Amino acid sequence: MDFLIPADPKSVVLAAKQGKPLPQALPASKPVAQIRALAQRLAGDNAKPSKSSFWSKLVRKPS
Repeated sequence: MDFLIPADPKSVVLAAKQGKPLPQALPASKPVAQIRALAQRLAGDNAKPSKSSFWSKLVRKPS
């Protein structure tokens, strides 16, 4: 096993009460750190975060 996402029920409940996804509610939590590490590994070492959102690319106004 390369990655283990730690169980953190308190963080999950807090995020749910705020109505936000865990990475948005508690970006520094242990589960989020492991999820980010897994995503980085799956995307590759050279992957860089996009500066524009997925939705902004879809609704881009013509020039």
